Amino acid sequence: SAFAYCDNLTNVIIHNGVRDIGLFAFQNCGSLKNIEMPDSITEIGFSAFVDCGSLASIIIPDSVVNIGEYAFSGCEKLVSVKFPKGITNIVNSMFRNCGSLKNIEIPNSVTIIGESSFMNCDGLTNIKIPCSVISIKFKAFSECYALKSVVFENDSKLTTIEPYAFEACSGLTSFEIPHCISNIDDEAFLNCLNLY
Repeated sequence: SAFAYCDNLTNVIIHNGVRDIGLFAFQNCGSLKNIEMPDSITEIGFSAFVDCGSLASIIIPDSVVNIGEYAFSGCEKLVSVKFPKGITNIVNSMFRNCGSLKNIEIPNSVTIIGESSFMNCDGLTNIKIPCSVISIKFKAFSECYALKSVVFENDSKLTTIEPYAFEACSGLTSFEIPHCISNIDDEAFLNCLNLY
């Protein structure tokens, strides 16, 4: 929590050589708008940027291999994210309550979309699921009210959609289930009132 609650912090440049951004490092830095991370960073800790309400975009270097749960949760103005190419897991609650998030491109190295990872991302309208994803976890896209389109790449390896994964996605009007899927859990699409 090195810089937690530093309300006047607006810009951060992390110099090359730093390897880890620790847990709660920039928690609740409400004025933080920009952060530049070097290619030496390999890990972003648990809740590192939680509730940074002014952060609008972030580029995560390809050197990053681990990102902690809740890393960007509650970043209300976050619009776009560039993921590192080798990331395999979008962890639990990574972008939960990021209501402005619109532009995401999940890399084809990802196999798991974690619990509540995009829950209550009101601005998310379209999502493309790469063929590498095998499981969409509990409440992953729950309460994404504006979500209209979920597209799976050809040769999808998806096997499981867990409970409440797309709960209350009232913007969804259709959903094409990949042929490879073996398990859609109870109430995965609960309260998707416009889904026919």
